[in-house]
Amino acid sequence: MPVSLYGQCADFDKINDIAMKHGLPVIEDGAQSLGATYKGRQSCALSTIGCASFFPSKPLGAYGDGGACFTNDDELAKTMREVRVHGQDRRYHHPIIGVNGRLDTLQAAILLAKMDIFEDEIQSRIEIGGRYTTLINENCPAVTPPYVDEQNTSVYAQYTVLVENREQLLQQFKQAGIPTAVHYPVPLNKQPALQTDEYDLAIADSLSEKVISLPMHPYLRMQDQQAVVEILIKA
Repeated sequence: MPVSLYGQCADFDKINDIAMKHGLPVIEDGAQSLGATYKGRQSCALSTIGCASFFPSKPLGAYGDGGACFTNDDELAKTMREVRVHGQDRRYHHPIIGVNGRLDTLQAAILLAKMDIFEDEIQSRIEIGGRYTTLINENCPAVTPPYVDEQNTSVYAQYTVLVENREQLLQQFKQAGIPTAVHYPVPLNKQPALQTDEYDLAIADSLSEKVISLPMHPYLRMQDQQAVVEILIKA
């Protein structure tokens, strides 16, 4: 289950090749990358199953919880539809055990309206993300902006950078009234459910101490980005 983190797709050709050799299905976690592309192909259409989230902060967000699964396998699609509605294949007939995973009508209506502007918002995100990167590269040598592979586009679900003095920066942003976030401060190998010392995961440990997400949405103004970068310059 590769995760297309922060808005950019993983290298799915390599992942699918490995999975095929071992007879494994691949589920793309595209919660943050819906609208992004990999080698010209859309996120959530890169593997056996693609999954998207419609949580309000995602690139295509409703006003509450929601999501969707995508596949071109007819049997899988049938099973997923049944799982979604208590395992029913028809009313009051349950061949499998399922869940209540139906999207409520209000969220569906909001999403249908937002679909009309989704492509414009994706283009805006790409432009704003590119502008952030240019400003940081030109003015903030101590800050590492996100890398977007040349075969990808990113929807910048978050614009997450690497810094050495995160706590100092968080305080300076707070004092300036600029919202920031630290997404995933505790890596999976440190979570109680998966904690292990069996493997050396020094990179994950290090990155979890350096990541900070800057303000990012499709309507972010140039002057707001400049204000953000001014804080990064002073730090």
